[in-house]
Amino acid sequence: MVLDCTRGDGRRLRDPDTAHVRRAPVVGRAEAWRLPGNPNWVEWVDTAQERSVRQRLDLGPGVWELSLRYFSDVPLELRSAGVRASLPPYLADPTSFFAAGRVRHRGGPLTVDVIVPRRRLPDVVRQVRIGTLVATPVVAEDRAVPMRDACRRYVDWYAPAP
Repeated sequence: MVLDCTRGDGRRLRDPDTAHVRRAPVVGRAEAWRLPGNPNWVEWVDTAQERSVRQRLDLGPGVWELSLRYFSDVPLELRSAGVRASLPPYLADPTSFFAAGRVRHRGGPLTVDVIVPRRRLPDVVRQVRIGTLVATPVVAEDRAVPMRDACRRYVDWYAPAP
């Protein structure tokens, strides 16, 4: 989040506190995943056929870490510029993100595909939900700063003074 020190919780943070600041990530909404001919959010109850969905993120130049939030009882595959990641089945906390890999990008739209394999005949009906996609910049400027220097910057986390 971008820290607003002029109101709310931002006004209560103390100067001895430390903030970890970085460039803001680019977030692709879960609703942006699309199936051909289907305007709804991607959720399958049966994966009898292989399916794939696509999303584009507008990124600046540099190295980006791709992460995905999903809930699936089948493995998924994420593909993008130079990344081909196998994501294991995951049926626990749907708020967790899984790192899928890093891409070096020249800037502009980056296409990301998620492939859901077709189910094997002995499999029972499967459920897959694909959620938020995040690209986090991997840069040397990530650093800890005094709280007073974090105002109007993206704060990844902060630590209160002891």
